[in-house]
Amino acid sequence: MTGDYSVTFWFALLMFVPGYVIGSISSGFLVGKIYRNVDLRRVGSGSTGATNTLRALGPGAALLVALLDISKGVAAVWLAKALVPETPETSMVAQGAAAIGAVAGHCWPLLLEGRGGRGVAVGFGAIMLIAAQAWVVAVAGFFVGLVLTRIVSVASLSAVAGALIGYAALTAA
Repeated sequence: MTGDYSVTFWFALLMFVPGYVIGSISSGFLVGKIYRNVDLRRVGSGSTGATNTLRALGPGAALLVALLDISKGVAAVWLAKALVPETPETSMVAQGAAAIGAVAGHCWPLLLEGRGGRGVAVGFGAIMLIAAQAWVVAVAGFFVGLVLTRIVSVASLSAVAGALIGYAALTAA
């Protein structure tokens, strides 16, 4: 990476903040309150993510939360793509900062006293725009892990491994 690092830093900071705000909109909390007036932070694992929503509210609500959470990651990265000049020094750093902001906002939302979800679906959405080929391998890894273990947390770790493998293959080509 070459160029003015202070400009890159400011673009990253500029995109982290709206990413965090987007991520802080808790889909699970809102769906829980609207569906059954349930605060997901007080049931099951205490997470506001799709897995706890599945346990507490059922598959329809969980699918809605998963899709909304994925869209938060997509929205944060899309915003960075739309606002930051497409240069090697700034664009990928800004997109990464937006993605990290969205995941951080989802996991530790200020309005919910830092008690959010685990960030898996938001991360899926973000990586879909940043590295689509890595995303495909991550999704495959998630489903392989889920089929083999039937444990979402293990499937999530499989997705991370898949994303790393997919990204390594993408950058090696």
